[in-house]
Amino acid sequence: MANLIEKGLKNNGFSLIEAISDCPTYYGRKNKKGDAVAMLEWQKENAVNITAAAKLPPESLKGKFLIGEFKNTTEPEYTDEYKKIIELFGKENQ
Repeated sequence: MANLIEKGLKNNGFSLIEAISDCPTYYGRKNKKGDAVAMLEWQKENAVNITAAAKLPPESLKGKFLIGEFKNTTEPEYTDEYKKIIELFGKENQ
């Protein structure tokens, strides 16, 4: 997780990092999901890396959730693009 956060912070643009974790004291107890160990085991059994999932038939992914890097692109950052617009209009108005 630390590596993903570092990579997101270094990305010049927008990054979204989702972390899935268990909550045995509230969610697990209220939904009869078991203790912390049971919930972690469920996560381990039902998480499928997105790279591996691409090679599996869709029916084998039923009830599973994907983990991994979904998209990694470098898009122009909003503030950089906005500065260009300001500079462009500033030159036109001179």
